[in-house]
Amino acid sequence: MRRFNWLLIGLVVLCLAIIPLAGCVAKSEYEALQAENAALVEANTSLKAELAEIREKGVYSLGQFPSIAELTVWAQLHMIPCPSESAAERYRAALKVQERAVQDGFMVSAVITPSPEDPELYIVWCTAFADGNLYWWNPTDGIVHLFFTKEGLEL
Repeated sequence: MRRFNWLLIGLVVLCLAIIPLAGCVAKSEYEALQAENAALVEANTSLKAELAEIREKGVYSLGQFPSIAELTVWAQLHMIPCPSESAAERYRAALKVQERAVQDGFMVSAVITPSPEDPELYIVWCTAFADGNLYWWNPTDGIVHLFFTKEGLEL
């Protein structure tokens, strides 16, 4: 019985000695984890600074124009001259208008569709919301027209 007690006490001591070593890692692995942690902390700091800059500018997501007057002024200031009448060139102009809108925090769509009268011709325009209404304009002339009222858009 004494032998069994000594064996039992020995096993308990051995277990108690091994338990603290269970979480140990090699020094090289520890240093690699420290380096990875430092890189992640640096990336996190950089992203926090970028987020603070975005919040400072007040641009959180793309939105609609506050009024038709502001949309009209914006469209006039952001016309893109088109050297040719090709659909590809006109669509490139519409995409440039869309890009400028994103930079200013507005949502503008660039649209290209076949003409109902002649499927060989394409119509290109931009659309945007202002005051809940949908407006369209040619990206090369900036003249804004009402497309749908907010009542007409409700389902």
